[in-house]
Order: sequence, then C-alpha cells, then structure tokens
Amino acid sequence: ALSTNESPPATAASSSSNLMNEATAATDANGATIMPNEDEIDFDWQALSTKVFAEGDTRPIILFDGVCNLCNGGINFAMDQDESGKFRFASLQSKVGQALLLRIGKSQYDISTIILMESSTDAYFSSDAVARICAELDAVPLQVLGKLGQITPSFIREAVYQVISQNRYQFGEYDSCRIDFDGTLTSRFVQDPDDVEHRLI
Repeated sequence: ALSTNESPPATAASSSSNLMNEATAATDANGATIMPNEDEIDFDWQALSTKVFAEGDTRPIILFDGVCNLCNGGINFAMDQDESGKFRFASLQSKVGQALLLRIGKSQYDISTIILMESSTDAYFSSDAVARICAELDAVPLQVLGKLGQITPSFIREAVYQVISQNRYQFGEYDSCRIDFDGTLTSRFVQDPDDVEHRLI
C-alpha cells in the first residue's frame, strides 16, 4: 500500500492503502504539482463518487487512461481474463474518473497512473494496482504473478511500471476514450450520469 506525507480530503476515510503520494501526483510542464481544483468541476463530484459504489454494485473499479493504446489493450486483456466480471472499468478522463480522483485527493486531470478503486475512498495505484488486479483474474499464472508482485519490493516493481507508464504513448493514442459501441460490455463500464442529474446549479 502507498503512504503519503499529505493529508486526505475531509470526505475520504484515512487508510494506509488509499492515500496519494507525491510520486503519483499530476504535474505540469514545469514539474509543478497540479492540485485538485473543484472550481473547474461543473457537476456534483462528491455525490457521483459515492453513488458509483452505493447503488447495489460494489465491484471494484479500474480507472485507466482512456486515450492510451497500451492502456486500452491492457483493459481488453483484463476483461478477457475476468469472465465473471469481478471488476468494472472507467476512464480517468470520464466524469466518474474525475469524481473518484477528487475523492481521493488527486487532481481531476491526473491521468498519470492506473488506479484500482475498491470503494470510493480505498485506492491502489500503479504497480500495486496492477499486482492486485492480476491476483483476481481467472488464469492461474496471472494470479501467481499478481501474488508475487505484491511481495516484490515496491521499488523494483514500481521502477518497471514507471518505465512502461512514461513511454505508453509510444504505442499510439486514441482520439477519444473507449466507448462500448455495441452495448455488450455495458455492465462492465461505469457510465457517466445524466448531465442534468448531477449538474451544479
């Protein structure tokens, strides 16, 4: 689990597993940390971040970079290896993704890493998230890999993850986030709400 020197927002429960650290904070072109800016959000992110886990579906949500070819390939693979549907998915660029980012104290623009949300306040980041996801997939070799990943020293797996993450756009980008066009995977993707329902007045 990740640790931090920063305090979580008042709406998030304190936990050794759910707090952001400076290594995963979003930064601008000059390397300055981008802090959450609720003033730029025109929907009720607090209600939305709670709602996605409070309407009868409490399955973990995997947040991913929706315009990254490599990330989308990884999500396709995860879905193929998760036939029972243990996980749900949402892009970091979606309203659901932005709401959950703000809930855990990160910038709504932070697309720097994959995040595994086990509740609206419990999150795992980067290599920790990947290891935990693999441990829950169907194939036994992936489960073993995930378990090994969890006991591997974090500085080793994180170094490998960061090399891949920082070069992920070398594999190409989509013009927009993945959409379930044929509706076959609707239950697996957390849909953004009706704009009116959560619009701030």
